[in-house]
Amino acid sequence: MFTLTTRTRVQASERAVDWDAYAREYDHLLLQNPAYLDVLSLFVSALRRYPSPPGAAALDIGSGTGNLAAVLSHVRPDLHWFLLDPSPAMQRAAARKLTGRTVTPLHAGADDVDLTGVQPHLITLMHSLYTLPDPQGTLRRCAQALPPGGMLILCDIGRPLNVTRWAAYLAHTSVKRQGLRATARLLRATGQVRAQNRAIHAAQRAGCYWLHSPAELRGAVQAAGLDVLEQRLAYRGNSDFLIATRSVEAGRP
Repeated sequence: MFTLTTRTRVQASERAVDWDAYAREYDHLLLQNPAYLDVLSLFVSALRRYPSPPGAAALDIGSGTGNLAAVLSHVRPDLHWFLLDPSPAMQRAAARKLTGRTVTPLHAGADDVDLTGVQPHLITLMHSLYTLPDPQGTLRRCAQALPPGGMLILCDIGRPLNVTRWAAYLAHTSVKRQGLRATARLLRATGQVRAQNRAIHAAQRAGCYWLHSPAELRGAVQAAGLDVLEQRLAYRGNSDFLIATRSVEAGRP
């Protein structure tokens, strides 16, 4: 059984988390986070193992500041990336990173776009599904938008984020990598990220964001009509990384 929230409660959490403010400092901290970089590497490896046809459309839902699309478009510069995110600040940051790439920004929420109109062969979601108003509905719409053989690659936070433990982990890894002074500067420059992470944690505890076990996420993807090819834990056990496809059988009458 999947625990999903109502649209009203999710909207309340969206007001609590200021994604535009998050975007201004987002990269300063996350690109210093080895666990986050490991997740990006999982996507790169999956893209290479399950390549889309040349020139295919790829849709990144909850694209944020464009880190994932920037990395994957470097691996596959022939793909046409559609970046779906409602935050203007996130979209502006993504546009700066993806200058010169084949990209179409979609400034809207996941429920406000006809995904079938994009005709994607690849759909990616990195730490965005749990924040959406209807995660299970989004998975169904992804399955409907993919052609037979199309791929879904996602990593989603499923457990409550322990902000204190994450802060200690990031400070420890930063000190080892660049010393105390640089770490102190990093922490001073990323106070807004920590504030928004606390808001996300509060929204999780209030039931506004989807919490799931690995088995529950797998079940939701399968219920949407996709075949799960691979699954593993990621992001220090807080996230589930999953690769799925729309069966070729789905295209037959």
